[in-house]
Amino acid sequence: SGEPLVSGPRYLVCSRCARNWIFSRMTCAGCGEADGGKLPIFQEEKQLPHMRVDGCRSCNRYLLTIDLRRDERAVPIVDELAALPLDLYATDQGLTKITPNLLGN
Repeated sequence: SGEPLVSGPRYLVCSRCARNWIFSRMTCAGCGEADGGKLPIFQEEKQLPHMRVDGCRSCNRYLLTIDLRRDERAVPIVDELAALPLDLYATDQGLTKITPNLLGN
């Protein structure tokens, strides 16, 4: 893809309480799966270039990733609410969100 290898920390943010913590990259936040072949990534590059779905085929769950390197003005809690197209796509792929946001998505 031409992007540099990312080795910095990955932060997870709770969509309900806004608490954040460091979490391992390329690991499912739901079940701990670390086999990259079971961790599909879905992205809508044109409309939502700084957002993607990080899925897991072991537990069939997903979370939304907001990449602040691609849009430093992004606000993860707000952008997560605007990511309905990605949520719908993930659901169509048989995945369930790890933790629904305040709107229940």
